[in-house]
Amino acid sequence: MNGQVTLWQVVAAYVFALAGGSISTSLHLAHKSLCALISFAAGTLLNPIFNMLCNRPAPIYRTLSS
Repeated sequence: MNGQVTLWQVVAAYVFALAGGSISTSLHLAHKSLCALISFAAGTLLNPIFNMLCNRPAPIYRTLSS
């Protein structure tokens, strides 16, 4: 993937958002349960991003001698 957001990614994001919203409204979740669900989803998304950033090779700095 070259960094472009494709149409199917945008459509998939909207579908998942609508599905999550409909699940939460159909289950009549309380505010505390919704907050826990959102925190779990955010942690699930944060983990791959954190791992990607930590596993990047360090930039090579030029030394003063070169």
